[in-house]
Amino acid sequence: MKGYGIIIGMTGGGFMGELAFQEGREYIFKDGGLERRIRSFIPSCFIICPLPVRSIKEGEKGYEKRINNFKLKLTGAYGIPGGKIARDLLMLFTTEAVYRKNYDEDKIKLNFKSIRDLQRSIGMKTIVESDKVLDMLKKYSGCIMNFEIEMKKEFDGQTLLFNKDDFKELRGYGEKGSKVSYYSITNVPFISKLEKLDLIRAESRRGESVLIELTLMSEFVDMVRKNAVPVDFTVYSDIQGAMMQDLYVWLVYKNYKNWKEEEIFIPKDKFIEQFGTEGEKNENMKYSRILESLEKIRKEYYENLRYKVIDDGKRREKGILFYRSPVLTKEKDIKYVPLLTRM
Repeated sequence: MKGYGIIIGMTGGGFMGELAFQEGREYIFKDGGLERRIRSFIPSCFIICPLPVRSIKEGEKGYEKRINNFKLKLTGAYGIPGGKIARDLLMLFTTEAVYRKNYDEDKIKLNFKSIRDLQRSIGMKTIVESDKVLDMLKKYSGCIMNFEIEMKKEFDGQTLLFNKDDFKELRGYGEKGSKVSYYSITNVPFISKLEKLDLIRAESRRGESVLIELTLMSEFVDMVRKNAVPVDFTVYSDIQGAMMQDLYVWLVYKNYKNWKEEEIFIPKDKFIEQFGTEGEKNENMKYSRILESLEKIRKEYYENLRYKVIDDGKRREKGILFYRSPVLTKEKDIKYVPLLTRM
C-alpha cells in the first residue's frame, strides 16, 4: 500500500490551493511519529449516483442515472462534466464548502493565480491537461443538477441523504412499525459566476490564464455541507480513472456510514448499473473492468478491503460479496488534518 503524507506549500487558491507539488516531491510531516495526512470531502449523492465516466459535449443529450430510489439528472448549457478531472474539481468545491462552514459563507469565491495554481489544488502534477481543466470549469458553470428521492419503507432507524434528527419532532417518527414516506426534488446549479483573465505575451499568440475566479452557488454549498463524506485527498487525486475513483469513495462511504451488516451481497447487474462505463454494450467487459479496478484498489489503496467474487454457481446470481472492512477516513480522525485557509 502506498504511503502518503501532507503536501504543503502556500501557493494560493483557497483551502485546496494551499497544496503544492514542488519538483514532483511529496513532503511528509510527522507529529510524534504519526504520519499526518490530508482530509478532503465528496458529496454522498455523487457517491450513490456518480458523474458520467466521460464528459458529454455541448448539444448532446443530458445525463440521467437512477440507483434504487435515487435519481440524478444533469443538464448543461455547455455540456455535462464527467471523467476524472470533473471528479477532482467536485472534490475541490465540496472541501472548500465544508472547511469554510465556520466562516458562515453562503457564497464561496475561489481565486487562482494561474491554471497551474488550479491544477495543484486538485492534485495534478502535470500541466498538459490545462485546456481540459478550463473546459470542465465551463461545463460546471452552465450545469444544473436535479436530484429526486422517493422512499416508502418501514422505519428501521436509517435514513437516506437526510438527517433523522431533523424529523425527531415529527409525531410517530421512529416508532416501531411506523413507516416513512419521503419525496424530494432538488435543483441546484454548481457555479454562479466564472471569470478568467488571459495574458497574451508578445512572443506568443496563445493566451496564458493568469487569473481564474469562480463563485460557488449558495444552494450547492448548503447541500454538500450536509452530505459530505471524508476521503483521503492524496489517494483520491492519485487514482487514475473515473470509475476507480467512484469505486474507492463508495467503499469508503459504505464502511464509514452505511455498512450495518457484517456482509452484503451485490449482484453483478446492480454493480454494472452503478459503475459500468456509459456507452459500453458488452456487460461482461464492464464487469471485468470493475473487478480489475477493485483488485487494484485493494492492492494499492485499501489493503484491508474484504470482498469475494461469487462465480461458482452456489448462489443464484453472480456478484460480489463484501465484508465489513476497517474504516479508512473519519471526519475527526487525528491522523488527518484539514486544509489550511488563506482568509
